[in-house]
Amino acid sequence: MPEAILFPANKPSSRADAQVLDQWVSESFASYAKRSVAGSARDDSQLEEDLTKAVEELVPVLSIGLNEIVRQVSQHCNERGLVLEKIWRTYVELFERALYEARESLRKQKEKTSKAEDELSRLRSELEDLKARHPEQLEKLKQTLSGKFTQRQEELTQQLTHIRGENRTLKVHLDEQMAKLNGWFPLFKMYKDSRYRKGLVDKPHGDVPKNAPAEVRLCADFQRILSALPGDVRRRVGLFISSLLGFRGGAVGAQSSEALRDRKEVNVQKIAQLEAKLAELQAEEAKAKEERKRAKKAGRHSSKTESQDSDAFSEEA
Repeated sequence: MPEAILFPANKPSSRADAQVLDQWVSESFASYAKRSVAGSARDDSQLEEDLTKAVEELVPVLSIGLNEIVRQVSQHCNERGLVLEKIWRTYVELFERALYEARESLRKQKEKTSKAEDELSRLRSELEDLKARHPEQLEKLKQTLSGKFTQRQEELTQQLTHIRGENRTLKVHLDEQMAKLNGWFPLFKMYKDSRYRKGLVDKPHGDVPKNAPAEVRLCADFQRILSALPGDVRRRVGLFISSLLGFRGGAVGAQSSEALRDRKEVNVQKIAQLEAKLAELQAEEAKAKEERKRAKKAGRHSSKTESQDSDAFSEEA
């Protein structure tokens, strides 16, 4: 504590009293500042204790100084002294309340810090235990995973070998089927996307024995193809086949007249197509003639213009 200072209470205050009070307060603050600078290199807990001690040291100095100021002011004006004293007491009460709350908060924070340190020490001990057991567990896990990986790799290698064998077999079978397809149906690529494909898919294959010869199977396929075709197309096919087989005149009977009608319809369609083509060619020829006429007229006009220009040039000359 700073040295005590005494002021006579029953004597009016003067400027000298104020100077003495100022000197005393300044010396008290300077002494505290020296002590705080000397103890600045401390840890957090010591700084908190120093803060508490600083409050305990400075509050009495401030209280003494302000009480003396109140006394000096009251000598001149009692009302001013009362107002100043009320303000100081209110400030002190608020400061004490804030100090109390700060101390409570500090106490709670210390408790939390202590719990956190205990939890940290526990976790560190668990970490050390895990570090001690980690190599053994890692080795066991490595052995387990290595065994599973080797087993799975062998299974996948076997599956890959089996799939490659199946792929080779299927490729050979596909080559054989393609060779048979090209042998039996050389033009299959041309008519595989025919418009009659859907009708052929809907038609059943018929009851053909499995051990039947190839001729029987071909006949069944021809029958299925003919049944999928429309009626007019079947008549045309019959007409062409009859002509190829040499069925003419009265040998075909009533079927020949029907075939002739079919041929007539085909010829009518061809004649219509040829007439349309002829009309198109005639139109193109007329257009070409018209263009040639225009070209001749344009040539005559240009030659006439050139002759006129030459005559005018000669006259000028």
